[in-house]
Amino acid sequence: MKKDVIATPLLPFSDEEETALIERLAAMDSAALTHYTESARLSLANKGLDASWRPRIEIGLQRAEVALAKQLLAEAAAAAAAEVAPVAVAKAPKTAKAKSAKSAKAKSVEAETDDDEGDEVEPAEAKSVEA
Repeated sequence: MKKDVIATPLLPFSDEEETALIERLAAMDSAALTHYTESARLSLANKGLDASWRPRIEIGLQRAEVALAKQLLAEAAAAAAAEVAPVAVAKAPKTAKAKSAKSAKAKSVEAETDDDEGDEVEPAEAKSVEA
């Protein structure tokens, strides 16, 4: 790895650079932001990193953590809204054909119950049938 030849620390981000960084971080999804924050933490823990880059990495890490928190809150709110919102099932309008089929079915059930009433078997007859 080449040694960093910058002797003085880099200045923190300019306003334009910081705005561009925030926009890029806002466009990332939560997985990419998590990777970005982990990478920045590892870079800051690296003793071989020249001190000139530390201010920029620290600022980038702070902005990424804020963006990640916002992203996770938005995802949690969306998930909660999806759980709370009941799914409305629209009933299909009944057609004349469906109504007539339903009434025909009801009439056939009534006819069966009427026929069963006359088929009652006396206990004495039931014993002879079983034998």
